[in-house]
Amino acid sequence: MDDSDIAASEAEDADRKNTLIRVYLFVCRRWAARLHAIAQRQSNNSDPEFTDEEVLTIYLFGLIRKRLAT
Repeated sequence: MDDSDIAASEAEDADRKNTLIRVYLFVCRRWAARLHAIAQRQSNNSDPEFTDEEVLTIYLFGLIRKRLAT
């Protein structure tokens, strides 16, 4: 692996992280505006490891990556 391959890999990783952050911020804004009343978690788990916003972000990020790969 030469320097250009490493630089390309680092740039792709940075782009992926930035996209994930943008998706998370989008979800958080939408969640606070409206979604929290519509899409509340229907579970008896009072101490989840992930917030609903984080779960939705991971799901949407996966859809985005899948769509871009095809």
